[in-house]
Amino acid sequence: MSSPSVPVAASAIGRACAEIGALLALAVPLVAGHGAATGITLIDTAMIGPLGAAPLAAVSLASSFLTIIYAALYGFAGPIGVFAGQRFGAGEVASLGAVARHGGLLAAGAGVVAAIVMALLLPLLSLIGQPPEVVAILGPYWLFMAASLVPYAISVAAKYMTDSTDRPWTGVVFIVIPLAVNMLLNWVLIYGNWGAPALGLPGAGVASFTAQAIGAVLFWAYLRFAMPFAAWWPRARLTRRGFGEQVREGLPMTLQYFLEGASVAVAGVLLQPGSRRRCLWSRRRSCRGAGWVRWWAVRCVCRCRSRGYRWERQRRRMFVFPARGLTECRAGWSVVGGSGCIVTNRSDSVRWCRGSRRP
Repeated sequence: MSSPSVPVAASAIGRACAEIGALLALAVPLVAGHGAATGITLIDTAMIGPLGAAPLAAVSLASSFLTIIYAALYGFAGPIGVFAGQRFGAGEVASLGAVARHGGLLAAGAGVVAAIVMALLLPLLSLIGQPPEVVAILGPYWLFMAASLVPYAISVAAKYMTDSTDRPWTGVVFIVIPLAVNMLLNWVLIYGNWGAPALGLPGAGVASFTAQAIGAVLFWAYLRFAMPFAAWWPRARLTRRGFGEQVREGLPMTLQYFLEGASVAVAGVLLQPGSRRRCLWSRRRSCRGAGWVRWWAVRCVCRCRSRGYRWERQRRRMFVFPARGLTECRAGWSVVGGSGCIVTNRSDSVRWCRGSRRP
């Protein structure tokens, strides 16, 4: 006679296998989308390379700062996915528009603040020992990339909405569109093709900002006017409570993601030797940074699924989320590493980052 525990164990294994399949179905597009989100700086690094060591070093320096700010913006926009997952799991589709509207406005505001902060940092670069030949040519590219943080944050908010409502491939499509636009505009504006002036490094900044802006406008226009999302918007009213709850959730996530970004990028910020060494760092950091963001995607998958179960009253299914605990442990280590990067000297920062940056 079989033990009563055998059917129970078999049932648990079956539920776990089913949940793993659902996690993979959501994780694959999220990993692809999060990896593509860093593609703008990767494309710039590849296409600026032929211009020489100094322009490539300038892209590397800007990319190091952008990695930290991108991470903070991802964290601040995180509550959009949390609250969208709650509403979607509870079947409250009509309230998703309110989540999107509050989150989109907050993300736009955060993007403006981030752009202003990055612009104000430009005069300080020479004070931290950056190569003079790099600082001399960096200004236009730096300011255009700072301005691109606004459409970037808006796109992140829209992507959280689609990821949390079982439409992750939609986000991938609208993240890839700016990459294609950026590649084309880089080819035109950097090298002077199709009769355009050869702008070099500033042309890459113009291309990146334009591509991000086009992607953000198309993404939000699709969310607002496409038929699959028509049920979201009838009750989409702005309230103080709606803003407050997203800000309260977002600030701790902003700090965590900021420190994780610092653990990856701070060595590139503090790297002082000449532009040639910064070039070598740029190529390595760009490729490894694109792999590191997959950890954001894994945590986003677990958060979306667990929040949905919470509001569907299926708490018993949450036992199959060991990945969430593992990724949060790694996140905690990155927070410690990021703090160490900020408060220690340059050699210690490089040593911290070699451990924290590994995907």
